[in-house]
Amino acid sequence: MRTENSLLTTQDPRLKTQNSRMDSIAMLDREFFLGFIKIHILHHASKAPIFGVEIAEELARHGYAISPGTLYPTLHRLAKEGYLSSSATVVNGKVRKYYTATDKGNLLLEESRTKIRELVDEVIEERATKDEVH
Repeated sequence: MRTENSLLTTQDPRLKTQNSRMDSIAMLDREFFLGFIKIHILHHASKAPIFGVEIAEELARHGYAISPGTLYPTLHRLAKEGYLSSSATVVNGKVRKYYTATDKGNLLLEESRTKIRELVDEVIEERATKDEVH
């Protein structure tokens, strides 16, 4: 039995449109959640030095599947912008870069916490109000 989905092929323009939409959604999700990821990185780097694999595992624990191709440029960018400082240490014969939040990074983290509280209060309050109405 053939379904409409089984009729779609790589030549079918509907599939290209669908794939394009999926790619756009994936890119939007990536862009959207990258802000959360940066704040999460700053949070952990403010507590203790972090390194790539360690923070990738921590982010994965919270449901963020981040590739090395996204994570390491993000760490480098945060360092270049002055939010993180880095230092290299040899571990098991390999150089490992550790990142720590700078004063500028800690200030941004504090400002972010305030904004996060405001946003969560608004979003949760709105959801609670809608739940009460229904």
